[in-house]
Amino acid sequence: KCYIKRTNLKSYQNTASRSAEGAYPKRKDDDVYVGYGLANTDDHALLFFKSGYFAYLSINDFPDLKWGEEGSILKKILPSCNDGEQIVSMFIIKSIPAFANVVLLSNTNKITRFKLTSFIEGGNSKKVLKAMNLDSKHGEFLLSAQLTDGDSQVFIVSSKGKATKYHENEIPNTQLGIKGVKALQDSNSLPGGFVSIYKDSRVFFAVFAHKGGYNLYHTNQIESRNRNKGGLENLFKTYQSKPQTVVRIFPADSIIDKEANEFKPDLYISNRDVKVTTFDLKKPINESIERVLMDNIGLKGNETVVDASNYELVYVDNKMKTYEPLFIPPIIGLEDADLLPEPEEIKVIKEVKKPLKKPLTIKKEEKKEEEKVSPELFLFDDF
Repeated sequence: KCYIKRTNLKSYQNTASRSAEGAYPKRKDDDVYVGYGLANTDDHALLFFKSGYFAYLSINDFPDLKWGEEGSILKKILPSCNDGEQIVSMFIIKSIPAFANVVLLSNTNKITRFKLTSFIEGGNSKKVLKAMNLDSKHGEFLLSAQLTDGDSQVFIVSSKGKATKYHENEIPNTQLGIKGVKALQDSNSLPGGFVSIYKDSRVFFAVFAHKGGYNLYHTNQIESRNRNKGGLENLFKTYQSKPQTVVRIFPADSIIDKEANEFKPDLYISNRDVKVTTFDLKKPINESIERVLMDNIGLKGNETVVDASNYELVYVDNKMKTYEPLFIPPIIGLEDADLLPEPEEIKVIKEVKKPLKKPLTIKKEEKKEEEKVSPELFLFDDF
């Protein structure tokens, strides 16, 4: 079940000051914290669920509870939410950049891309709506949703340690409810997760596997290629005696301490509570880390890593720089949900227009200054 709440900033500060680790709120035994962050009551939250559905809610609609208290079940403010739903990704929407997109990836090797405005055109509906066409009865589910800036790269890691990177324009823009196109062209590989890389950015990301293997990698370690013909590279090696399956990938820049040469994610291990872990990287952090998985977590018996997190929420505001695509492919409709054409099969017919008799004058609209609101609330979310 999904649990969510907002907390007065003073309540958070009073609780956190009494604990060296920030005092986590209460949660159910099998729940995992998705993330928390600072937000205003006039901001919105865009939630993506494991089922492929999404919801767009006002922060003001979240139940106002103390930081140490357990969150309230999401179904109370979102009645159409299924009892077994799980939140996989969440964005805080402060404003809407012009060319921002959202890329979705499923466990069955399907990837699709939507304009950010597709999710928020209907406003705060308090309903769950279908983003990606997934069949949960046959084990299909959403792995992750990532924000892109119109000129981003997507870096995908397979469940067995292979990887690829390509431009977001390799993924057709679609209407909501589409199943998507192939993310990985290797018929023997299924995705374990992915990260998006904004234009001109450099990103370290962490990979965690179920048997305790982990490492930091840099997105520059693999060259960009064509989605259809690029193939895959081995990001890390696995051994038959101890096979590793990727359980989580996330950007790690915010939790890296370069001076101490370590990073501090939170791990969820079967039969244990949440564990704040500090990993010594042994070697200086650079862009050419050895492609092996380190393993000093200290799992016991049949224990496995269930999940890992940096609790980092994505903020979307007017500070985000986005880029207008040089080529705008047609938006694929629902009638093509089962079989989408690949980019090279899409043909664009140019319309020849006659010159205007009189020159066209375009008036520039004056930009209005946005009212600045100081952050007042912490947002907390778990499932």
